[in-house]
Amino acid sequence: MNTVERNLVRVAEVWLDEYKELFYGHGDHLIDQGLDVDNLTQQRELRKKLKCKSFKCSSASFKTLGKYQVPGTNLSIEDKTAVC
Repeated sequence: MNTVERNLVRVAEVWLDEYKELFYGHGDHLIDQGLDVDNLTQQRELRKKLKCKSFKCSSASFKTLGKYQVPGTNLSIEDKTAVC
């Protein structure tokens, strides 16, 4: 895994919440390489300290260009039921 891929996985693990499955659906080669991303405790604590909203809440303001359903889940990028 190169540095860019490693950092993408770190971002997904800390910030994307349940939507990280969408990321991994498009980057399944990252799973095959192994997920050695070190300890993410500090990044997760910073997110809590800053009281960051969930990815679902943040993405609710994005215009959806279409609906993408993750196979085998109830996740969809058109799901805008979050209350922010």
